[in-house]
Amino acid sequence: MMAGQSFDSEWTFEKKGEKSVLTGRPLTIMGTLIETKFTYFSGPNGTFLPKDATISTPQGDQGINFNDYTIDGK
Repeated sequence: MMAGQSFDSEWTFEKKGEKSVLTGRPLTIMGTLIETKFTYFSGPNGTFLPKDATISTPQGDQGINFNDYTIDGK
């Protein structure tokens, strides 16, 4: 991105229990949409742990999986 060019971004949240989690983030740079969507595992004590992030671009989708957590030493 060149200096002086702008981009548009939004944050999408979803209520889960008492908390809100980030579920999406569309980003438009120079007319090109890049969107990231997030899913979560239910964690201990009402928390949520990232499960997947899927990044969608005109070239295709890329996924990132989160699956190796240590909680309270376990």
